Amino acid sequence: MRHGIHNLPYQDAFCKKGIQFLQGLDLPGCDRFELDNFLELIQMFEKKKEDTQEAINKIAEDDPAIRIVMTMPGMGYYNATTFVGEVGDIRRFESGDKLASFAGLVPRVYQSGKTLKLGHITKQGNTSLRHTMVQAANVAVQHDKTLGKIYNRLALKKGHQKAIVAVARRMVTLLYAMLKNNIQYHALQIHKAS
Repeated sequence: MRHGIHNLPYQDAFCKKGIQFLQGLDLPGCDRFELDNFLELIQMFEKKKEDTQEAINKIAEDDPAIRIVMTMPGMGYYNATTFVGEVGDIRRFESGDKLASFAGLVPRVYQSGKTLKLGHITKQGNTSLRHTMVQAANVAVQHDKTLGKIYNRLALKKGHQKAIVAVARRMVTLLYAMLKNNIQYHALQIHKAS
């Protein structure tokens, strides 16, 4: 902008052609040096991002628990690796409900005498796990009939956000059963139907 260049020919200045355009600009020495340093940083971060993705893929391919988790819709390499990494050994949880509580996907309970009220989710559990599962639920409801039915039924009554959180909680309990019994998602669905 200091040199009167306001309109770049590309919408994203940092796409491949945008970077080539920036590298080809005729700028005074100090500005050229500064821009080249920034472009090198972008390239370094892109390389680190690719290396990290390769490492995640390698970890996922080598870990049987991650491979089981990946059989559930919405659980790709990143989500499955995050889930298994955050949960650790599944045997440390007594039930799927305990795992859902660990993830902070259970309702807050208000109780006085014989009165019981359920509130919003506690959000007191593992933030990373909760976030991952909600993101996975958004994908899963689009690709899985069973989870999609749960979402559609609840979304009509309670809205998108509450329905997605409920699906995320359901996915956590299903993942618990899958890992505990060492079975894939489709086998779990067949077992439920019979």
